Amino acid sequence: MISPLRRDKSAHGWRSRRGRHRSGGAHSRRIVAVGASVVVSASVFGLGGSAAPAADTTPAAVTAARTPEGLADRGSERAARNGRPSARRTGQVTPPDGMVKAKPSPPPKPAPAPAWVKPTRNYRVTSGFGYRWGTAHEGVDLAGPTGTPIFTVRAGTVKLAGWHGGYGYAVIVDHGNGVETLYGHNSAVLVREGQRVRTGQRIARMGSTGYSTGPHLHFEVHLGDDPVNPVPWMRKRGVQL
Repeated sequence: MISPLRRDKSAHGWRSRRGRHRSGGAHSRRIVAVGASVVVSASVFGLGGSAAPAADTTPAAVTAARTPEGLADRGSERAARNGRPSARRTGQVTPPDGMVKAKPSPPPKPAPAPAWVKPTRNYRVTSGFGYRWGTAHEGVDLAGPTGTPIFTVRAGTVKLAGWHGGYGYAVIVDHGNGVETLYGHNSAVLVREGQRVRTGQRIARMGSTGYSTGPHLHFEVHLGDDPVNPVPWMRKRGVQL
């Protein structure tokens, strides 16, 4: 008697044992194929799912051209073609074409010396120009300590140097064009007659010789034979007495 379980029921949809084994083998092969594809995909894209970087296929010549050395070499080649030395080789920076190097400015010129100066320093005015006690006072008195330097107010030639009556030791300087200046009551005279003096040169020392009541400089300005008030005359020439 044949067991019902072993009866061939393939006609009614049952499968034989051999068929089931074959079917299972095919199913296993499909699982292996899918697993292999997953492994390949994981190796290509990485476990994080992103694509792995491609291999560097850039030629060596292109890579060298992109490096600083390659750029410098190309700059040297361009400089050689333009007829200028490369800054990389000379260590100097070539100015652009058309740029002119600025020249240093010349030093400033010294200020010109003043044409007129004061006849002394550190003084006080004790008497002005005009009549005094019924007598004409033809100059201005500038008082100061004995020995205070006396200067010629302008360049000229010494006309008188020595004793001059009531003026005591005096100096007269001829400035040309009829202009003369007188310096009286000095304690010492430092120039000689006929000497050429420059503006502001020391010519005497303040004193109280001659008709004098104390150490001071008696200063006069003459135009020809006529004395003029020294204060406004010197002011017009930039000197305030």
